[in-house]
Amino acid sequence: METEETFFLALKSHRESKNIQIDEISDYTKINPKYLHAIEDGNFSIIPNIYMRLFIRSYTKYIDADYEQALVDYELYTTGKVQPKFFDDTEQADNQTHNNGPNLKEGFNISDDFQVNYRQIITIILTIIAIYSGFKLIEFISNDDSGNQTQDSSISLVEAP
Repeated sequence: METEETFFLALKSHRESKNIQIDEISDYTKINPKYLHAIEDGNFSIIPNIYMRLFIRSYTKYIDADYEQALVDYELYTTGKVQPKFFDDTEQADNQTHNNGPNLKEGFNISDDFQVNYRQIITIILTIIAIYSGFKLIEFISNDDSGNQTQDSSISLVEAP
């Protein structure tokens, strides 16, 4: 239980042993120094959990500490249990840089928020082709009908005299 209570103090002593100042971390990460002090003081209720997790990750990466362990310790400290690990966006980016290319079954990432799915692209293209073909068919039928009407009227005009 001692590591649960003092992980934030261990992070602070790790930072101090590397002679890294809070202002230096703040300048690099753009995190307000009061939140960095809150991390080192164990005052985790100052901001919502999701932001605190992101700030702890940035803080521990900057001081070259194990951010995964820090997040586990944070979960233990704040909730008393560790949640199952979810797929992390930073891990996804790391995995993509180590792969030789995109997974063709899943598509490829243009950005973090937009993933292209090949089935959707094919469906959209086929739908556009079907709509275009439908319009062309209607145009062809309407032109054919108007052509028949002019031929009928010219035939009737010739037969009338």
